[in-house]
Formats: sequence, structure tokens, C-alpha cells
Amino acid sequence: MTRPEAGPLGIFGGTFDPIHYGHLRLAETAREALGLGRVRLIPAGQPPHRATPGAAGAHRLAMARLAAADNPAFEVDPAEVEAEQASYTILSLERLRAELGARRPLVLLLGVDAFLGLPTWRRWTELFDFAHLAVANRPGYSLGGAAMPPALAEQVNRRQAAPDTLGAAPAGRLVQFAMTPLAISATDIRARYGLGCGETEPGPWRCRHVRGRRRSPRPGTSRSRRRAVRVRGGTSCAAHRARPCRGASRHRCLRGTPAGGLR
Repeated sequence: MTRPEAGPLGIFGGTFDPIHYGHLRLAETAREALGLGRVRLIPAGQPPHRATPGAAGAHRLAMARLAAADNPAFEVDPAEVEAEQASYTILSLERLRAELGARRPLVLLLGVDAFLGLPTWRRWTELFDFAHLAVANRPGYSLGGAAMPPALAEQVNRRQAAPDTLGAAPAGRLVQFAMTPLAISATDIRARYGLGCGETEPGPWRCRHVRGRRRSPRPGTSRSRRRAVRVRGGTSCAAHRARPCRGASRHRCLRGTPAGGLR
């Protein structure tokens, strides 16, 4: 028998290549705004809607576990990374419903851009059969003012509800919550750290490594670049005994931003 849990369970999936503070902030903001008992992070194994991730699934899963370790309300689900198939959200929700039972409220967390692209997802209208959907919006922004396909607009009109109603049913409702966006993106982190940080880096980073893991070098990467991480001046890093990390193809930043955030 599934043990009882306090509050609905938030479900937050993504490529997490790499996971960063923007992801963690969305998850924690949703937990507080929606009264979620916990949030389960699900790194995608083989995302069908985008290019193959730069980091292998095992590395992205390890980074997600590191990132979630400081928050007791977060947990990490390895199933999509471990599955040998494309990572479709509907399949994960079917699995979670079978695991957690028919009565547990599940809340799928989405950014507004992902929500507006929902009609391109596999069996997207069935998502509401397995979970509520919660959309993170900029403060003062409403889905009612967004341009969206008619089929999606019809679902919005039918299913919008107040956040405090999520615990009253296991699935089927649509809610919104406000979140001030951070100026940080996984794309920019990959660009800055994929082949090392230049001397024009706009400030030091606090970071953590997936220790003992090595990424395959990119084609054309020199042997010197593939060797050990070079360490220069800056702030501390847990993986280097209070020394800073700079420039490594296997480097992935999990914590902190330079002043003003990434641009």
C-alpha cells in the first residue's frame, strides 16, 4: 500500500542539461504557491522534441540529485533516464499513477512556453486524465491574453481553477502561479562552460562537480583540454577543497550566478 503523503505531488520534468537555479526556483515557487507536499524532478532520457542533450543521461541524473540534495521537499526520479525509449510525458504520468494510486493528486509543472506548445506533445489532451497542470507565469501575466491554438484555448476555458482546489481531485484542473524569471539558461551555461571559461568571465561562480565522472571530449578537442580541470582564481568549489573551478569540458555549474545573472 502506498504510504500517505501531505499535499499533492509536483512533477517537474526537463532535459536539465544542466540543471540550474532557474529550475530549482520554479520547483520551490510552485511548491509554496500551490501547497505541494513534494516535488519530483524527472530528467528526460531521450527528449523527443529537441536535439540530443550535450551531457549523457547518467550525468544529468547525477547533477539533478546533487541539486536536489539540499531541499528535503525535492526528490529525483531516474525512470526516464533508465528507460530505453523516448521520454514522453504521458508515459511517465501513466507510470506514476500506477505507482502512487488513483487518489493522489499529481501536478505537472510547466513554464508558459512549454504550455503553449502542448498541442505538439504526444496524447496531450490525456495529460489532464492523469494530473493537474500548473503553469508558471510572469507576475501580472495571464494565459487568457496569450495567443494559442483553439484546442488549447478550449482546455484553458474548461479547466482553469484556483490553486487551493488542487487537493480536492487527483487530476484534471489547470492553475497558474506567478514566478519572476531569472536571467539564466542552460543554453548559455553550456556555451560558457562547454570548452572552458574565458578571462572575460563577468564574475566568479560557485559550482559543484559530478565527481569521478568524465564526459566524452567533443570532436576536435585538444589532448590538453581533455586533461585535468585547470583551477584559477575566484570563489570556492566543493569539488576542489575551497579552490575555484575554471575551464573544463566536463564542468557543469549547479549553483550561483555572476552579478546580474547570465545574459
